[in-house]
Amino acid sequence: TLSSANKTLIPAVNATYVEGPITEDTIWTLVDSPFIVSNDVTVCPNVTLTIEPNVEVRFGGNFSLSVEGRLIAEGTEDKTVRFTSNKDNSSAGDWGTIKFNVANYDEAWSSSVKYCIIEYGTNGITVENGYLSIQNSSLKLNSWNGLMIINGDAIIRNSEIVDCTASGIYIAGGNVTVQDLSLIHISEPTRQAEI
Repeated sequence: TLSSANKTLIPAVNATYVEGPITEDTIWTLVDSPFIVSNDVTVCPNVTLTIEPNVEVRFGGNFSLSVEGRLIAEGTEDKTVRFTSNKDNSSAGDWGTIKFNVANYDEAWSSSVKYCIIEYGTNGITVENGYLSIQNSSLKLNSWNGLMIINGDAIIRNSEIVDCTASGIYIAGGNVTVQDLSLIHISEPTRQAEI
């Protein structure tokens, strides 16, 4: 920030502000990054949101990304997709969750989170209904759970869940497949709800 004789000049920041429903297939591109979530965002049914490698999605408050269609967030080993807080001094619980709630889902209409970092949320990812594949990703510094499965199907491979206050994975229902998962500094690595 620059100041000049009683005037404060705010530096220009290239960012794309997003909120509300996404009603058609959409790509969040690196050239438009970072994407600042300024209110809840919903990917509508039968719609795909694709996020390119190296894109940052920053949540500007207690907002969530709700997926009722499909999310394809696939980075690479050296160009991760990052879901994080937009605060200068980020802390666990700065934003809500990435929530999957897909009616009438099947594996053909699955979402994918690959080479992603999901940090400083309340619950990193919540699966209420849907089919989700998580690979080579890190869910860390979330104030509650890294991954919460209420219903649906989730596969998590070659990933880590780090420094979450409650559980690494909380399972209330659905089907979860776990392969090569590291749970680091977790109060309860996995917890299943009493059903």
